[in-house]
Amino acid sequence: MHIILYVALFMVMLGAGVIGVQAARIDAATAEANYLRLRLHAVLGLAELREEAIQLHRTLHDAESAYIRALHSRLERAALRAYIQRANPRARVDQIADNIQACAQRHAVEPQLVLAVMQQESYFNHQAVGAHGERGLMQLTFATATSLGVRWDEAFDIETNVCAGTKFLAGLVTRFGAPEQAAHHYNGGGDPLYAMRVSRHLLRIAREFPRNELAPQQA
Repeated sequence: MHIILYVALFMVMLGAGVIGVQAARIDAATAEANYLRLRLHAVLGLAELREEAIQLHRTLHDAESAYIRALHSRLERAALRAYIQRANPRARVDQIADNIQACAQRHAVEPQLVLAVMQQESYFNHQAVGAHGERGLMQLTFATATSLGVRWDEAFDIETNVCAGTKFLAGLVTRFGAPEQAAHHYNGGGDPLYAMRVSRHLLRIAREFPRNELAPQQA
Protein backbone atom coordinates (compact mmCIF):
# COMPACT_ATOMS: atom_id res chain seq x y z
CA MET A 1 0.00 0.00 0.00
CA HIS A 2 2.77 2.37 0.93
CA ILE A 3 4.53 1.63 -2.32
CA ILE A 4 1.39 2.43 -4.29
CA LEU A 5 0.98 5.69 -2.40
CA TYR A 6 4.62 6.64 -3.02
CA VAL A 7 4.28 5.82 -6.72
CA ALA A 8 1.07 7.84 -6.95
CA LEU A 9 2.69 10.76 -5.11
CA PHE A 10 5.73 10.52 -7.38
CA MET A 11 3.54 10.59 -10.45
CA VAL A 12 1.63 13.58 -9.13
CA MET A 13 4.88 15.39 -8.40
CA LEU A 14 6.29 14.45 -11.77
CA GLY A 15 3.12 15.67 -13.45
CA ALA A 16 3.27 18.87 -11.48
CA GLY A 17 6.89 19.25 -12.44
CA VAL A 18 6.13 18.76 -16.11
CA ILE A 19 3.25 21.17 -15.85
CA GLY A 20 5.50 23.59 -14.00
CA VAL A 21 8.18 23.31 -16.66
CA GLN A 22 5.58 23.81 -19.38
CA ALA A 23 4.14 26.74 -17.50
CA ALA A 24 7.61 28.15 -17.06
CA ARG A 25 8.24 27.76 -20.76
CA ILE A 26 4.94 29.44 -21.54
CA ASP A 27 5.72 32.26 -19.12
CA ALA A 28 9.19 32.65 -20.59
CA ALA A 29 7.79 32.75 -24.11
CA THR A 30 5.19 35.28 -23.02
CA ALA A 31 7.79 37.36 -21.26
CA GLU A 32 10.05 37.23 -24.33
CA ALA A 33 7.15 38.18 -26.58
CA ASN A 34 6.24 41.02 -24.26
CA TYR A 35 9.88 42.13 -24.14
CA LEU A 36 10.16 42.15 -27.91
CA ARG A 37 6.85 43.95 -28.21
CA LEU A 38 7.88 46.57 -25.67
CA ARG A 39 11.26 46.96 -27.33
CA LEU A 40 9.60 47.40 -30.70
CA HIS A 41 7.27 49.96 -29.20
CA ALA A 42 10.23 51.71 -27.66
CA VAL A 43 12.02 51.83 -31.00
CA LEU A 44 8.89 53.08 -32.70
CA GLY A 45 8.44 55.55 -29.91
CA LEU A 46 11.97 56.85 -30.39
CA ALA A 47 11.36 57.11 -34.12
CA GLU A 48 8.19 59.07 -33.49
CA LEU A 49 10.00 61.31 -31.06
CA ARG A 50 12.81 61.80 -33.54
CA GLU A 51 10.33 62.72 -36.27
CA GLU A 52 8.57 65.05 -33.87
CA ALA A 53 11.90 66.61 -32.93
CA ILE A 54 12.82 67.08 -36.59
CA GLN A 55 9.40 68.55 -37.33
CA LEU A 56 9.66 70.82 -34.30
CA HIS A 57 13.13 71.92 -35.40
CA ARG A 58 11.82 72.70 -38.86
CA THR A 59 8.87 74.59 -37.43
CA LEU A 60 11.12 76.60 -35.14
CA HIS A 61 13.55 77.26 -38.00
CA ASP A 62 10.71 78.42 -40.25
CA ALA A 63 9.33 80.60 -37.48
CA GLU A 64 12.77 82.06 -36.82
CA SER A 65 13.30 82.72 -40.53
CA ALA A 66 9.89 84.37 -40.78
CA TYR A 67 10.69 86.49 -37.74
CA ILE A 68 14.04 87.54 -39.19
CA ARG A 69 12.41 88.42 -42.51
CA ALA A 70 9.71 90.41 -40.73
CA LEU A 71 12.29 92.14 -38.55
CA HIS A 72 14.45 92.96 -41.56
CA SER A 73 11.38 94.26 -43.37
CA ARG A 74 10.49 96.52 -40.45
CA LEU A 75 14.06 97.80 -40.16
CA GLU A 76 14.22 98.36 -43.91
CA ARG A 77 10.93 100.25 -43.89
CA ALA A 78 12.10 102.33 -40.92
CA ALA A 79 15.31 103.20 -42.79
CA LEU A 80 13.34 104.11 -45.91
CA ARG A 81 10.98 106.30 -43.92
CA ALA A 82 13.76 108.05 -42.03
CA TYR A 83 15.74 108.77 -45.18
CA ILE A 84 12.72 110.11 -47.12
CA GLN A 85 11.60 112.18 -44.13
CA ARG A 86 14.98 113.90 -43.89
CA ALA A 87 15.20 114.52 -47.63
CA ASN A 88 11.66 115.85 -48.00
CA PRO A 89 9.65 116.36 -44.80
CA ARG A 90 6.53 117.14 -46.85
CA ALA A 91 6.64 113.85 -48.78
CA ARG A 92 4.03 111.16 -48.34
CA VAL A 93 6.59 109.19 -46.38
CA ASP A 94 4.64 106.08 -45.37
CA GLN A 95 3.03 105.54 -48.75
CA ILE A 96 6.27 106.08 -50.63
CA ALA A 97 8.31 103.83 -48.30
CA ASP A 98 5.74 101.03 -48.48
CA ASN A 99 5.62 101.13 -52.26
CA ILE A 100 9.38 101.25 -52.68
CA GLN A 101 9.64 98.17 -50.49
CA ALA A 102 6.82 96.27 -52.18
CA CYS A 103 7.75 97.16 -55.77
CA ALA A 104 11.45 96.49 -55.21
CA GLN A 105 10.63 93.04 -53.85
CA ARG A 106 8.24 92.34 -56.73
CA HIS A 107 10.82 93.20 -59.38
CA ALA A 108 13.89 91.88 -57.53
CA VAL A 109 15.61 95.26 -57.23
CA GLU A 110 17.35 96.58 -54.14
CA PRO A 111 15.12 99.21 -52.50
CA GLN A 112 18.19 101.36 -51.88
CA LEU A 113 18.70 101.69 -55.61
CA VAL A 114 15.09 102.70 -56.17
CA LEU A 115 15.44 105.18 -53.32
CA ALA A 116 18.54 106.77 -54.84
CA VAL A 117 17.01 107.11 -58.30
CA MET A 118 13.79 108.50 -56.86
CA GLN A 119 15.68 111.04 -54.82
CA GLN A 120 17.52 112.27 -57.88
CA GLU A 121 14.45 112.21 -60.10
CA SER A 122 11.88 113.93 -57.87
CA TYR A 123 13.22 114.35 -54.34
CA PHE A 124 10.18 112.32 -53.26
CA ASN A 125 7.63 114.77 -54.63
CA HIS A 126 4.88 112.58 -56.05
CA GLN A 127 3.51 115.52 -58.06
CA ALA A 128 6.82 116.47 -59.64
CA VAL A 129 6.82 117.42 -63.33
CA GLY A 130 10.08 117.34 -65.27
CA ALA A 131 11.42 119.77 -67.85
CA HIS A 132 10.18 117.49 -70.65
CA GLY A 133 6.88 116.61 -69.01
CA GLU A 134 8.07 113.62 -66.97
CA ARG A 135 5.67 112.74 -64.17
CA GLY A 136 5.74 111.60 -60.59
CA LEU A 137 8.23 110.13 -58.18
CA MET A 138 10.16 108.15 -60.78
CA GLN A 139 9.66 110.83 -63.47
CA LEU A 140 8.09 108.57 -66.06
CA THR A 141 8.17 109.80 -69.63
CA PHE A 142 5.16 109.29 -71.85
CA ALA A 143 7.10 106.75 -73.94
CA THR A 144 8.28 104.78 -70.90
CA ALA A 145 4.84 104.80 -69.31
CA THR A 146 3.27 103.57 -72.54
CA SER A 147 5.85 100.80 -72.91
CA LEU A 148 5.09 99.65 -69.37
CA GLY A 149 1.33 99.71 -69.87
CA VAL A 150 0.76 102.74 -67.64
CA ARG A 151 -2.01 105.14 -68.59
CA TRP A 152 -0.68 108.66 -68.78
CA ASP A 153 -3.46 110.02 -66.58
CA GLU A 154 -2.38 107.57 -63.85
CA ALA A 155 1.30 108.45 -63.99
CA PHE A 156 1.11 110.56 -60.80
CA ASP A 157 -0.41 107.73 -58.77
CA ILE A 158 2.23 106.73 -56.24
CA GLU A 159 1.89 102.95 -56.47
CA THR A 160 1.57 102.97 -60.26
CA ASN A 161 4.50 105.32 -60.71
CA VAL A 162 6.86 103.60 -58.27
CA CYS A 163 6.20 100.10 -59.59
CA ALA A 164 6.51 101.19 -63.21
CA GLY A 165 9.78 103.01 -62.55
CA THR A 166 11.09 100.09 -60.51
CA LYS A 167 10.22 97.64 -63.29
CA PHE A 168 12.06 99.82 -65.80
CA LEU A 169 15.04 100.05 -63.43
CA ALA A 170 15.04 96.26 -63.01
CA GLY A 171 15.44 95.88 -66.77
CA LEU A 172 18.42 98.23 -66.69
CA VAL A 173 20.01 96.28 -63.83
CA THR A 174 19.66 93.10 -65.86
CA ARG A 175 21.14 94.80 -68.89
CA PHE A 176 24.02 96.73 -67.33
CA GLY A 177 24.67 94.80 -64.11
CA ALA A 178 26.21 97.44 -61.85
CA PRO A 179 23.63 99.47 -59.90
CA GLU A 180 25.35 102.78 -60.72
CA GLN A 181 25.32 101.96 -64.42
CA ALA A 182 21.65 101.00 -64.28
CA ALA A 183 20.82 104.23 -62.44
CA HIS A 184 22.90 106.27 -64.89
CA HIS A 185 21.02 104.82 -67.87
CA TYR A 186 17.69 105.41 -66.14
CA ASN A 187 18.21 109.01 -67.24
CA GLY A 188 19.34 108.02 -70.71
CA GLY A 189 23.03 107.89 -69.83
CA GLY A 190 23.85 111.26 -71.34
CA ASP A 191 24.58 113.27 -68.20
CA PRO A 192 27.72 112.38 -66.19
CA LEU A 193 26.58 114.67 -63.38
CA TYR A 194 23.44 112.56 -63.01
CA ALA A 195 25.49 109.42 -62.40
CA MET A 196 27.67 111.27 -59.90
CA ARG A 197 24.65 112.52 -57.98
CA VAL A 198 23.02 109.09 -57.87
CA SER A 199 26.31 107.58 -56.67
CA ARG A 200 26.42 110.19 -53.92
CA HIS A 201 22.89 109.26 -52.89
CA LEU A 202 23.86 105.59 -52.86
CA LEU A 203 26.79 106.31 -50.57
CA ARG A 204 24.53 108.15 -48.14
CA ILE A 205 21.88 105.45 -48.31
CA ALA A 206 24.46 102.72 -47.68
CA ARG A 207 25.04 104.21 -44.23
CA GLU A 208 21.34 103.87 -43.43
CA PHE A 209 20.93 100.22 -44.34
CA PRO A 210 22.62 97.07 -43.00
CA ARG A 211 23.68 96.05 -46.51
CA ASN A 212 26.19 98.25 -48.35
CA GLU A 213 26.79 96.33 -51.58
CA LEU A 214 25.15 99.16 -53.50
CA ALA A 215 27.78 101.66 -52.48
CA PRO A 216 29.81 102.62 -55.55
CA GLN A 217 33.26 101.06 -55.70
CA GLN A 218 35.97 103.47 -54.67
CA ALA A 219 39.20 103.57 -56.63
